[in-house]
Amino acid sequence: MRIFSYLGKKVGDLTIKYSNLPESYIKRSYEQVYWRNPKGYPQYPAAQVARKKYRFTTHRPWTAQFRRDNEPNKLRKKVFLEPVGEWSFFKGDRVEIMIGKDKGKQGIINQVIQERNWVFVEGLNTHLRVNGVTIQSEAPLLVTTGVKLVDPETLKGTDIEWRYTEEGDKVRVSLTSSRIIPIPKAAEETMDFKSKALYIENTDKDTAAADVTKITFQPKLATFEMDIMESMGIKEDRVGKDKKFPGVTIQSEAPLLVTTGVKLVDPETLKGTDIEWRYTEEGDKVRVSLASSRIIPIPKAAEETMDFKSKALYIENTDKDTAAADVTKITFQPKLATFEMDIMESMGIEEDRVPAKSYWTVKMLGRLAPGVCAQVTMVVNNQQTRNMATLKAISIRLKSVKNIQKITQSMKMVSAAKYTRAERDLKAARPYGEGAVLFYERAEVAQPEDEPKQLYIAMTSDRGLCGAVHTGVSKVIRARLSEPGAENIKVICVGDKSRGILQRLYGKHIISVANEIGRLPPTFLDAARLADAVLTSGYDFGSGKIIYNKFKSVVSYAQADLPLFSRKAVEAAPKLAVYDSLDSDVLQSYMEFSLASMLFYALKEGACSEQSSRMTAMDNASKNAGEMIEKLTLTFNRTRQAVITRELIEIISGAAALD
Repeated sequence: MRIFSYLGKKVGDLTIKYSNLPESYIKRSYEQVYWRNPKGYPQYPAAQVARKKYRFTTHRPWTAQFRRDNEPNKLRKKVFLEPVGEWSFFKGDRVEIMIGKDKGKQGIINQVIQERNWVFVEGLNTHLRVNGVTIQSEAPLLVTTGVKLVDPETLKGTDIEWRYTEEGDKVRVSLTSSRIIPIPKAAEETMDFKSKALYIENTDKDTAAADVTKITFQPKLATFEMDIMESMGIKEDRVGKDKKFPGVTIQSEAPLLVTTGVKLVDPETLKGTDIEWRYTEEGDKVRVSLASSRIIPIPKAAEETMDFKSKALYIENTDKDTAAADVTKITFQPKLATFEMDIMESMGIEEDRVPAKSYWTVKMLGRLAPGVCAQVTMVVNNQQTRNMATLKAISIRLKSVKNIQKITQSMKMVSAAKYTRAERDLKAARPYGEGAVLFYERAEVAQPEDEPKQLYIAMTSDRGLCGAVHTGVSKVIRARLSEPGAENIKVICVGDKSRGILQRLYGKHIISVANEIGRLPPTFLDAARLADAVLTSGYDFGSGKIIYNKFKSVVSYAQADLPLFSRKAVEAAPKLAVYDSLDSDVLQSYMEFSLASMLFYALKEGACSEQSSRMTAMDNASKNAGEMIEKLTLTFNRTRQAVITRELIEIISGAAALD
């Protein structure tokens, strides 16, 4: 009974020891158990616990890299740690960074290493993992000095302490606002366990069932050489009864047995017949046909040997002999095309790139000797004489596309980081715009009929490569300017992109342009300067609209507008009388503040839409570049294989001609 109790306890200890809980990993990493039997009691094995001297880094204790960093007999400098009484930081917590280049920024903890008092904040405090290689990785931050938990009320870093609720639960409490900071769901996750509440199925990367079951193999009764000959337009029209070499179209006569395979032809009946040898009256031995008794003479060709040819049988073959005129004729025809150009011409590959200007390109192939022509490619009037691409041109194009793909991938990563901050700032800016619009709606401010002048503000930026963000705003204003009565409409362009689109056709409607928009995150000071520029523009408008991009999600946005009214229109509002304390100065100040608030809100919405659209556009550009790289690689390999095959065919044809 005692041994069964011991075994049960041993199984329970091993289960806890080798579980996936972080505490078990830490304890297992710090301690090593040595089993020893005390003297006199062999049936009671006792455990002796000894502390292991491991150096903990960013690699977790269960990884192979951790074992390589802590090999036996490997000495490391001791790391001194400040003791932490009660661990208060968990995976999924929102913290504020207190030191470093990202001081003041907030982020989410994605990894915790309690052995070194480290936490990692997603996307912040990054450094280059390998010197000289652009692989960014989050650097660890000390929980004692580097980060603080974010208060849920003030949204700023705060110190906390552990307290007990009335139900007896141990919770974290902010010392600033006394609010409880709950432990996030992500803290429950381990290497083998993922929280169902946080799991998001990535349907974009999953392969559809239709693609899995689709049959892509296309059977063909042709070899690789047949495909090459078909693409090059080579046809095999020689048909032979027998082939000396299987797979090669070289005709050769097969031997026949004289006993069963052939018979001599009778000169009278012209049919095969048997013969016998007889003697004439002169004593000559001749062959006699048994069918007609006619003599079959022995031909003159039987007298010929390897060194002796019969003069009676010699016939001059004028068809195969080279005439004197052909010998002296100059048959070399210089061509303005390389061997690769001829191959691509036969395969139907066209070069559709037009040079930027007229020029002459001369390529010298080695030294020019007498009778050797230089390869000359002449381009006149922006038209090349031979529309062919060489292997070098394809490789240069392939290299340029790969470089462009690296640039688009880098821009996607930068836009993703900026999008996270823009989305966070947008949540704080929305009350400004919604509050200003709500005032005009409840006061029932309407457009004055005696003031037909209108002002449209196009909210764009100075930077492109973000899809149709700027085009959509300009399209809305362009549609309004093309309607009848547009002569009373003026436009203020915020950003160079809207000015560039509207300047050519509607330049007379533009009264002001704001530059340097979009390079840095917009602030309320920028919005206040824009509002001051609008009010001091000298254009007395009765009403107007702020056209901007309203952010919906990462992949979608839409054009929206905010109303603009003059002071006269606001004073004439029917429900403005409910505000008894509104005098002229207060109303003027509020209208200036509300204009700045709406512009600030529109700038934040536009910045978030721009970064999300640029991230999506760069992602699509990277994918398209990948497809182009695959196609160019395939074209390069095909062209190179065609060159090799063409040379092999020429070698075989030349060898056959010599035989």
